[in-house]
Amino acid sequence: MNALKRSLFTLALVAGVSSSTLLAQPPEGGPGPGGPAGERRGPGMMANAADRLKQLSEALGLTEEQKTQITPILTEEVAALKAIWDDKSLDRPAQREKMKSVRESFATKIEAILTPDQKAKFEKLKAMRGPGGPGGPRKEREEKK
Repeated sequence: MNALKRSLFTLALVAGVSSSTLLAQPPEGGPGPGGPAGERRGPGMMANAADRLKQLSEALGLTEEQKTQITPILTEEVAALKAIWDDKSLDRPAQREKMKSVRESFATKIEAILTPDQKAKFEKLKAMRGPGGPGGPRKEREEKK
């Protein structure tokens, strides 16, 4: 009888330890580190004017006067980009080209308000964004893998 109790105790102990180990494992096929698939990390291109102003203000150290001058420019830019995005008569490449020209046009308007030091920082920001975002165009990112 003692041997039977010892065997049952050992079996229960092994089952308890192995079940806690199984529970500690991440679920298979679930989202990996960094959140669920498809999660966006920020407002991106379609950010509203207030978000864009905040980003620029933090990056460039805008004065209150500059913020006042840049706000209507950003509001107009966001509206223009949204109109292009909503225009379903355009295919993706045409949308991309129109959006690029809109961004360049509004960047020129913003640069006219900046100091030389701020312009240099602004150019660095634009260079970081580049085509396809910080990682470059999608095709180039896929080739690097």
